[in-house]
Amino acid sequence: MIKIKVDWRILTGIIISVIWLLVLSFFLVQKMSWQQFSDLPLDQIDGFLSGTFSPLAFIWLIIGFFIQQGEIAENAKNIERQAEHSNLDNFLKMSEIVYRHLGVITAYLYISCREDIQETLDTPIDIDDKWARSGNGDYGIFARGLVRYRFFDDGRPRDMTKIFFSTEIRQSHSSNYQRIFEGLLVKAKASDCTGSLYDALNEGTIWGILYRMLKEAELEVGKRLNTA
Repeated sequence: MIKIKVDWRILTGIIISVIWLLVLSFFLVQKMSWQQFSDLPLDQIDGFLSGTFSPLAFIWLIIGFFIQQGEIAENAKNIERQAEHSNLDNFLKMSEIVYRHLGVITAYLYISCREDIQETLDTPIDIDDKWARSGNGDYGIFARGLVRYRFFDDGRPRDMTKIFFSTEIRQSHSSNYQRIFEGLLVKAKASDCTGSLYDALNEGTIWGILYRMLKEAELEVGKRLNTA
């Protein structure tokens, strides 16, 4: 069985109209017969009907106004949702390109500190294999290597300032990574007003983890400079 949902404002208007017509009919029956009413001059009938139905017209005008306002507000919300959806689609397409760029930057950074990382590994680093996997879509492979280097086997954190800032080349790669990822965060915030996309990118991706590592190392460098 199909249920038809009626707007409460329309239902209220119908109830008021029915009550008004019943009261009007009762008033006419009390004052005169229908024959007497029909024998009145047309100008008097017209004036009577105009006076008695004008309150109903005013009530329905108000109801129509509020219904129209509701529809305008709903249309505005739909347009806003469509714009957000479009912005999100554009962000997802753009982010794929940015991830590839970040993958290249982290590869250069990883290679520049390859010897430091190799000292913590039991097997030789196969750069060619990592490049191949990165080219096949695993853009975060080098970033994961840097994140794994962050901790000793017993779980203690390593000092990452050497990895990120010990040479001009590493400083350049770190600066580029930070600039590009922060730009991606700005786009994420603009594409999703709830902030969930921003949080997911910053806290739930390898790029965000590496970014926070970089910021921690940058803060540590600043502390050392201030105490020097």
